Amino acid sequence: MAAARKPRSTPELHERAAATKASAEKVMRRAAQNPPPDLASAEVSGTDPVLAAIEAHRQADADMLALQGRVAGRPMSPREFELERRLGQAQEAAADRLLTMTPTSLEGLHAYVCEMRRYLADRRHADGSLDSDWLNHAFTSLACAAEAVATRFIHSSAVPRLDLADMTIRQLAGLLDCFRRAVDSYGMMTFLTITGDKGRTLLNDECEHLDLLCEVVRSELRARKPQTAWEAGLQARALIRELTEADEWEDAAAMATRAAVEMSRMQGAA
Repeated sequence: MAAARKPRSTPELHERAAATKASAEKVMRRAAQNPPPDLASAEVSGTDPVLAAIEAHRQADADMLALQGRVAGRPMSPREFELERRLGQAQEAAADRLLTMTPTSLEGLHAYVCEMRRYLADRRHADGSLDSDWLNHAFTSLACAAEAVATRFIHSSAVPRLDLADMTIRQLAGLLDCFRRAVDSYGMMTFLTITGDKGRTLLNDECEHLDLLCEVVRSELRARKPQTAWEAGLQARALIRELTEADEWEDAAAMATRAAVEMSRMQGAA
């Protein structure tokens, strides 16, 4: 008769610490290799996804601590060893997801900083110090988070919010042409010495504002779906003009080709 399997003893504290350190370092390395996402075009409102990731991360740590509290000072059963293994995997997955995410709001950034502080505090040595690799990776993650949120809010506050939904393709093309002419006019005026340095600065600021208005109108015009060949021609001419002004000749040629095909199709279907 085979001997019954003897439960293993609870690993020593230094063994657990080594395993935790190895897992965390692996997660940190993966996080450092992933660049932060571009959030400039995202909406400022809405629930920040990082908040759910933070909650999952805290819960994974809490589950592991609860198990370790239950088995402290006694041997672990095979079932408890298996549970510890699965909880460790959950911890690593939660940390991996958190450290590769970027907050999309000030609330999310604040919660992210607090969670990173807790995460590192739980992994300090007895003398209060932290390994330099952990500090470097944590700093990189926090710097990426702060940069992304700052870029997001700077962009969202700079770009004008225009309600253009009820404007036709013809009206959008005309508005874009007006704004573009205004940009050229203000740009020419910046060379007038009569305005002085302060005047040139004001004119340059107005040019930048008009450029942003052009960007908003251009994006709206590009998103429209022409219903007739005439509308397709208006849309294409306005957008191609913008591309040629920016010396984007290959893109302009490609758009002209697509527009010609689409206009031909619409004329044939009429």
